[in-house]
Amino acid sequence: MKTTYIQTNQLKIMKIMNCKLPILLLSFILLVTYGCNTEEEMQIAEDEIISFEVNEYNNDLNEFAQAVNNAVNSNIEFRKLIKEEAIKKFDGDYDVLLSHIINRNIAGGNTNSSNRSNFTVKELLNDYLPNKNPSNMRNSESAIEALSKKYPDLQVSVPVKAEEWESESYIPKVTFIPLEYQDGITQSVLGYDNNNNIITIDAINEPENAIIVIGPNERIPEPIGGPILIVDVPDPVSLTALPTEAGIRLNWNMSTTTNSQNTTGYYIYRQGVNDNVFRKIQTVLGANNRSYNDNNIINGASYTYYVQAYFYSSSVSNPSNYVNATAPYRPNPVVTFDAIQQSKSQIELRWQNSNNQYIEYTKLQRMIVGQHTNYSEIGRFDINEQDYFDLNFPLGKKILYKITHNTTLGESDARYDFVHTPYRDISKSSKVYIKKIKIGSELKDIEGWIKGAPEFYIKVLNVDQASKQAYEVQDQIDIDFNSRSNSSQDLSVYVMDWMPGFWYDMLTFSVEEYDKPSSDFEFKIKAGFNVKDSIIKGLDIGASAEYKVKFEDKGEYCGKSYFSYYENPEKWIKFPNYGLEILLSEKQ
Repeated sequence: MKTTYIQTNQLKIMKIMNCKLPILLLSFILLVTYGCNTEEEMQIAEDEIISFEVNEYNNDLNEFAQAVNNAVNSNIEFRKLIKEEAIKKFDGDYDVLLSHIINRNIAGGNTNSSNRSNFTVKELLNDYLPNKNPSNMRNSESAIEALSKKYPDLQVSVPVKAEEWESESYIPKVTFIPLEYQDGITQSVLGYDNNNNIITIDAINEPENAIIVIGPNERIPEPIGGPILIVDVPDPVSLTALPTEAGIRLNWNMSTTTNSQNTTGYYIYRQGVNDNVFRKIQTVLGANNRSYNDNNIINGASYTYYVQAYFYSSSVSNPSNYVNATAPYRPNPVVTFDAIQQSKSQIELRWQNSNNQYIEYTKLQRMIVGQHTNYSEIGRFDINEQDYFDLNFPLGKKILYKITHNTTLGESDARYDFVHTPYRDISKSSKVYIKKIKIGSELKDIEGWIKGAPEFYIKVLNVDQASKQAYEVQDQIDIDFNSRSNSSQDLSVYVMDWMPGFWYDMLTFSVEEYDKPSSDFEFKIKAGFNVKDSIIKGLDIGASAEYKVKFEDKGEYCGKSYFSYYENPEKWIKFPNYGLEILLSEKQ
C-alpha cells in the first residue's frame, strides 16, 4: 500500500490512498476552493507529489526527519553538533548515531512547546516530533528515547559536503531513506526544506550542498541493543540432507519474497543419536545463501537437522521440515596439510598422516584456477611419505591442492591448501617503486587553480603477522605534479625492498593531497593484511588495530588502497576518492 503526500503552501499534508485518488482528490480540491482564503493556497503543483510505501518504519523515519528538519532550522548549536560529530567519521563515514548524541546538551531557544536556555538533543527533537506517543513508549521515557530504542542504529548522516558545510549559516535540507529504497532504481525521495516545505530530492545525482539523511547505519554489523524492525521472517522449506565426499550437505528453499529486509541469515540445528536436544551448529549469513556443508561428523553416524531463518537478533521463522542423514564411512583425513612457496620455482607440499588407521595410499591432486575446471592427480604416496615438491607450475596463478587418504572403504574427507604463485622470487628481495600517479576526476576537484599543481603525501604500512600490529614501511613520501595541464605524473620513487617470506603479504597505501601552510593532519586507519583460509580456499582481508597516520599538512584525503605480494609487480592500484591511481612497479 502506498501513501501519496500533497503539499499546499499552508504545509497541510493529506494521506490519499492510490486506489481512491480521483474521488478524494476531487473532494480535496472542492474543500480547498471553498475553505481557503487565498488563490495561492489552492495551488497544487504536479511535481510536488511525492510517494513512499505505508509501513511503520517509513512513518517513524518520516516523523523523525520532520523533527530533525525543525531542529536544524531553529537551532544553530544543533546544526554545529551534527557537523562536529559527522566529520569525526566514527565508522569511516559522515554518520552520527542518534544514541550517541541523544543526551548531549546544546544551547536552547524557542520550539513548538517551550523556551529554555538549554536543551538535551532528545528534548529538542521531542518538542518537534509530530507524534509524541509511539505504541512502544514507556511512561518514563520521551518519544525520542522510545524511537532510539526501537531503532538502535538510527542515524543522522551528512553523506556529501559534510566538511564544506558552513553550519552556522547554511541550513541543509532533510530527507530519509524509505524501506523500499533501492540503489540506482529509486529516482527520488521525500524531503523537507528550510521553510518546512515538502520537496522532492534527486536520489541519483549527487547534490551540490550538504543534505541531512535519516536512515539506518550500514556499518554496524549488528544493531546496537536490539533489532531494527520486527518483521515476519519467511520459513525455510524443502530441506534436504545428502552425504557427500566431505560430510553431509544441507540445501533448502525460500519463498520469492525473501530478501535482506526480512532475512539476515539462517540457523542450522542438528541432533545426533547421543544428543538429547537439537544444538545450533552454524549460522549462515545472507538471505541468498541456502546451503551448508556439515563436515564435523562421525563416520557412519546418523543425524537429524532443521533450519530456521532469522532477521537480526529479534525475529526468527518457524522451523523447516526435519531431515535425517547418515554420514558415510570413510578413513580419517590427513592431520595437517600445507602448501608452502619456497622459491619462484618450488612449492613444498607437506602433510601429516593419521597413523591410527589403515591407509592404502595418500592421493595428492592439483587444479590451476583459470586453466582447469577439475582436480588432476599428481601423485600417490605410501604411509611413510609425507612431503612432495611441485616444480612445474605457472606464475601469477592460483593453484589449489587437495589431499585425501584412501582405502577400499572409500576416500577420506579432503584437506585443502592453495598458493597464489607470485611473479617475484620469494627467496630474494625485490624492490617496490612508485612509477606513475594519475587523477581520474577533474583537477579542480582536488586542487583549485589558485593553488597551482597538486602535491601528494603517501604513507605505506605493513602489518606484523604475529601481533597484527601495523607499522610504517616508508615515512611520508612527498610527490609533486609539475604542471596543472597534466592529469598524471611520471615518477621513479623508491618505496622498499620487499622480502616477506610468505606469498600473501600486503601493503597498505594511504594518500593525501596536501595544502600549505596548514596544521598537521592526523587520522586513524586500519591497515589491511591477507588471512589465508584453506577451508574456503581463498584469502580474507583482515584489519590491524587502529594506527595513527600523521601527515605534515592538511588536505584532501584520497583514501587507502591495498597491494599484495603475489600480484603483478607492475600494477595500478586505485583509491576511493578523486579517481586517484598509482602505478607500482618492481623496476624504475
